Amino acid sequence: MTKVSELVSWFDEIAPRSLAADWDNTGLLTGDFTAVVNKVMVCLTLTKEVADEAITQKVQMVITHHPLPFKPIKTLNTGSSEGAILWRLATKGIGVYSLHTRWDDAQGGINESLLKMVGAEILGPISASQSNEEVKLVTFVPNESLEKVSEALFEAGAGRIGNYKEVSFTLEGTGTFFGMDKSNPVVGKKGRREKFWSNALRLSA
Repeated sequence: MTKVSELVSWFDEIAPRSLAADWDNTGLLTGDFTAVVNKVMVCLTLTKEVADEAITQKVQMVITHHPLPFKPIKTLNTGSSEGAILWRLATKGIGVYSLHTRWDDAQGGINESLLKMVGAEILGPISASQSNEEVKLVTFVPNESLEKVSEALFEAGAGRIGNYKEVSFTLEGTGTFFGMDKSNPVVGKKGRREKFWSNALRLSA
């Protein structure tokens, strides 16, 4: 039998708490660490409809991407829509867990998956440094994916220098690669040397 505490420990391994943004609210938001979990539900946002289904399906935990509550609350009652959802789940013994920004930046998480979809080279997570130290980010992107990758990086906060944002430099050139047996190239084929037009996208992060 799996307990809530075991799931929490597993989540801490795949998406460490250190990856959470300072303003975020992640982890076990409501629930009993000693409770047994046989069935879970996964959702993007915990709404009344999701709560209704969780109760109908008799799950023991709802794993929501967006945390509820998001901001600190002083009371938990049915006087608000947020409180009503959490109270209903709590009285049914259903816990609520959120990963949010931890899963955004985790290895294999949302940001990495999106970059893989557009064929971008993944060098590491973009995160705010407490020392305000800036690093240079260089990634190689096919022509057709340049705009999407640039927008994603800008949205994540990269490309800021002083009073300017969305600062980048792009250098076009010819790239080569030889895909090994377990490779899955976005352009060309594995098992042979490929040449392709690519862009070296440079920006600060």
